[in-house]
Amino acid sequence: MSVRSNILRGILFSLVLTVAFFFVTQKIYNLPFSYGDDHRILALLHPEKVTDSYKQAFFGNTPDLKGSLDIDLHWGRFRPLSWTYYKLLSVVYGDNTFLYRISNMSVLFFSCFFLSGILFLLQADSISTFLILAFYVFGRNNEAWWTLDPPSQNIGECFLLAGIYAWLVLRKKQKSGVYFLPALLFFLAAIDKESY
Repeated sequence: MSVRSNILRGILFSLVLTVAFFFVTQKIYNLPFSYGDDHRILALLHPEKVTDSYKQAFFGNTPDLKGSLDIDLHWGRFRPLSWTYYKLLSVVYGDNTFLYRISNMSVLFFSCFFLSGILFLLQADSISTFLILAFYVFGRNNEAWWTLDPPSQNIGECFLLAGIYAWLVLRKKQKSGVYFLPALLFFLAAIDKESY
C-alpha cells in the first residue's frame, strides 16, 4: 500500500479508537480534582493550599513548577519537560478538569497514530494493526489515558513512538546521516521521563 493510504488508515484507526475510548470512559470526565492522582495540577494551580505535611513529604518543597524540579533533583529524576507541560496546562485550563482529560485524549490519539505508522512500515496488515492498537488503548494500563493529566510516561511514550516512526521512515527512504529528527524526539522523551 502507498504511504498516503497508510497515513489515512493510521489516522482513521487512531480516531476511531480514541473516540471509542472516550465514550467508554466519558462518565469520569467531569469528576473534580482529587489529591491522589491530580496532586501535580492542584499544586501548580493553588500552591497556597498545599498542606505542610504534603510539603514535608516532598523535602519541604511546594510541588509547584520550581518545587517539582527541586523534588525530582532530590530523588534523582530528570523530567523538566513533563513539569513544564503540566504548568502550561494549568495556566491554559485552570480548574476545568474536562479540558485536562481531553488533552490526554490528544496524547492518546498521537500515540496510536505513531504506533500504527510503525506497524504499517513493518508491513503489518490492517486487521493486525487495528487489534494491536485496540490492545494498546484498552489494555492493562488504560487508566493512564483517562487520568486528569497525562502521566509523564504517556507523553514520553508518544515522543518515543514518534522517534521510532521517524527513524523507520528515514531508513526506508535510505537517507543516511539524516537522523536529527529521531534523535530530537528521543531526547524529548528522555527529558520527559527519566526511565526513557
